[in-house]
Amino acid sequence: MSNYEEIKELSSLLFSKFSSLTLTTEQTAQATNRSVISLQRDRRNATGIPYTKLGANAGSDKALYSITDIARFIIKNRVKTA
Repeated sequence: MSNYEEIKELSSLLFSKFSSLTLTTEQTAQATNRSVISLQRDRRNATGIPYTKLGANAGSDKALYSITDIARFIIKNRVKTA
């Protein structure tokens, strides 16, 4: 299976579970088995999963993550073993 097909399949599974094209920080933490603090740190350091920032306040912690970007992040960071 190609990466594209895996991303498509994982995106479909995420949509089935959360019934949304975008996830909150809390939902993304649950989907990726990472902590909310890790996701916040990634945003501060401009690393990790791409996100859309909500609100005009620069200190706002409102972020939405696309299920496709989450799936792409999971597939991209997979460690292949023999």
